[in-house]
Amino acid sequence: QSRLTEVSRQIGKVQAIQIAFGALHAAADEMGFERRINLALNSTRVGLPLLIPSQDEETPWLTFSAGEDLAWVRSMAGRLDADNYSELADKIIEEEMMPDLRKTLMAQQAAQSILRRPEMLESAKQLLGVEDEEQLMLMLADRWDSVPGEMKSAFEERLGPIVDQIVNQRKPIAIMALVKEFEKIGGLEPADARRLSGDAEKYSQLFARLGPAYRAGDAETFNNTLTEYQEMLAANPPAGLSQERLSAENIYNGANLFYHAMVIFLAAFLMATFGWVGYARAFNQASFWLLGLGWGLLVIGLVMRIYISGRPPVTNLYSSALFVTAVFVPLMMVVERMTKIGMGNVLGGVGAFLTLLWAWSMTISDGDTFTVLLAVLDTQFWLATHVVCVTIGYGTTFAAGALGVAYIISATLTRKLSSKAARQEVAHAMYGMVCLALLFSFFGTVLGGLWGDDSWGRFWGWDPKENGALMIVLWNALSLHARWAGLVRERGFAMIAIFGNIITLWSWKGVNVLGVGLHAYSASNDKTVMVILGVGMFHLVVMAIAMLPTKFWRSYRRLA
Repeated sequence: QSRLTEVSRQIGKVQAIQIAFGALHAAADEMGFERRINLALNSTRVGLPLLIPSQDEETPWLTFSAGEDLAWVRSMAGRLDADNYSELADKIIEEEMMPDLRKTLMAQQAAQSILRRPEMLESAKQLLGVEDEEQLMLMLADRWDSVPGEMKSAFEERLGPIVDQIVNQRKPIAIMALVKEFEKIGGLEPADARRLSGDAEKYSQLFARLGPAYRAGDAETFNNTLTEYQEMLAANPPAGLSQERLSAENIYNGANLFYHAMVIFLAAFLMATFGWVGYARAFNQASFWLLGLGWGLLVIGLVMRIYISGRPPVTNLYSSALFVTAVFVPLMMVVERMTKIGMGNVLGGVGAFLTLLWAWSMTISDGDTFTVLLAVLDTQFWLATHVVCVTIGYGTTFAAGALGVAYIISATLTRKLSSKAARQEVAHAMYGMVCLALLFSFFGTVLGGLWGDDSWGRFWGWDPKENGALMIVLWNALSLHARWAGLVRERGFAMIAIFGNIITLWSWKGVNVLGVGLHAYSASNDKTVMVILGVGMFHLVVMAIAMLPTKFWRSYRRLA
C-alpha cells in the first residue's frame, strides 16, 4: 500500500504539471493559467512550486493562487472601501447580490400570489399574452424584466414589504457564509490583503505570462519574463530573503560535499583493509588522514546547512544521519590513536560510508533535504539542546556497539587481539563510549520531557519514541552496572554493547515504522522495515558467535 501511495504521488506531480500547462486539455488556452493551476492543485492535491514574494515578515512568500485571490480581495476592498471581511461581505451583498436576490424573490412571490388568486391569474394572462399557466410562471420567475411596468408596480406595492423582510432575514446568513469563503481564500483581512498584494499582483502577472510562453515554446518571451522577475526580486526582495544564503545554497548544492565525503570514507575503509595484507603502518596512516578529510567535508557541509537554514544541525531524519556520522567518525579516530591496530579506521570508514549511503537514499524520492519543520518542532532552543544531545547519544552508542562487533570478529577470526593489553584497550574504549552515551542520552531524554511538558502539557506520555529513548538510557546504565559489578568482562561487555545498537536503531528509526505517537515525524515503508530487520539480524549473529568457547577464537589460541 505504501509503495502504491508513493507511485500515485509521483504520477500526481506529473499530472498536475500537465494539467497546469494545458497538455491534457484541448481548450487549455480558453481555460486561463490561474484556472489550470487551481485545477491541478484541486485534482491531484499536489502543490506546484509557484511562490510569489511579498513584503511582509510573517508571510514573506505566497502561492500564485493566494496572490491572485489577495489581488481580488484588494480590488474589491478598495472599490467598496472596506477594512475587514464582515464589512466587505456586507457591502458586496448589499451592492452586488441583494438587487438580484430581491428581484428573484419578488418574481417568486408574484408567481405564488398569482397562483393563489384566479382573478389575478386571468389578468396576468391577458397582460402578458400567455395562456399556458406553466409558461406564465416561468416568465415571471426567469424573465421578470419583461413583465410590464404597471404590473411590477402593483406587485411592488403589495409584496415589497414581504420581500424586504425575507431579504433582511437572509442577509446575515449570506454575510456569514461569504466571510467564511473569504477566510478560506486568504485568511487575511482586506487591510492586510492590500498591504501584501501590491507586489504580489505584479509577480502573478509575470507568472501568467510564463505559462502561455512555455506552452507555445516561445523561449525568448519565457526568458525575458524570467529575467524581469529576477530583476524585480532583486529590487524588492521579500522580507527575510538573504542573497548571501541563496549564494551559499547554490555552492552547497554544487559542491555535493556529503557525496564526496561518502566516497572518501569508502576509500579510507579500503585503505585500512589493505593494511591487513602488508605495510600496515603506511596504509593505516593513509586511512586515518582520509577519515580526517572526509570528516572535514562533512563538518563543512553541516555548517553550511546551519547557515542556510538558520537552524541547529539536526532538524529531520536526513540531517540526523549526517550528525550521527559527524559524531561517530572522530570517536573512531580517537580509538585508532589509542589502539593503532587499524580497527578505528575500518569502523570509521565503513560506518560513515553506510550511514551516509542511507542518508543519500532518502534524497532519491524527494531531493529537498531542507524540509519545513512541523509546528511542534519549530523551536530553536529545544532543537539545539534536546535533539542535539539525543543524537550525540545515538552516535556514541553506535560507536560502542561498533567496537563490540569489531572486538568479537577480530578476536574470533584474526590475531589482532592476541595480547591481553590489546583486548583491554578495546574494552576501555567501549567503556568510555558507553559512559558518554549514557551522559548524553540521559540529559537528552530529560530535556525531551521538558519539551513535551512545554508543548503538550505533560512530561512523559509513554509514547513509542519516548520509550525508545528510555530504553537507550536503561541499557547503557545496565551495561555500566554489569561492568562495575564484575558480572561481565571484555567479551560480555562487547555483547551488551552490540545489543545496544539494536535498541538505538529501533529508537532512532524503528519507532517511525509504527506510524503512531506524537513523534512519528518521518514516513516509513517496507524497505525501511527490511533494513532494520537485516541490521538487527547481523548483530544477533555476531552475538551468537561471541558465545562460542574461546578455544575456537584465534586471538585466544596462544593462551590455550
